[in-house]
Amino acid sequence: MNEVLQTVLNQLIPILVTMLTGVVSYLGMTIKNMMQKEAIEKEKKEIIQATVNYVEQISKNGTLTSAEKAEEAKDKASAWLNEKKIKISPVELDILVECAVKHLTDRSQAQ
Repeated sequence: MNEVLQTVLNQLIPILVTMLTGVVSYLGMTIKNMMQKEAIEKEKKEIIQATVNYVEQISKNGTLTSAEKAEEAKDKASAWLNEKKIKISPVELDILVECAVKHLTDRSQAQ
């Protein structure tokens, strides 16, 4: 009986170690992918905020309307994101530009 138990344990331990290695690897890759997605989303927001600030700065003389500024910001941000090989949908670009403009407006009103 003792020999049978020893044989089963000798075969079971490598199987359990292999399964545990697979689970840990899967969890590690999942966490890595989540962190990469989060970093890309953060970079998108930073690029769009910087682009909105840039467009506002270059149009201080008042030659551009708000709609023209928004289009310029979308064009520049899209080009910058494409350069970095970061994909963004037109809807997401519109939303993030509008959020960045709102943030800029709120910040300037607070001063």
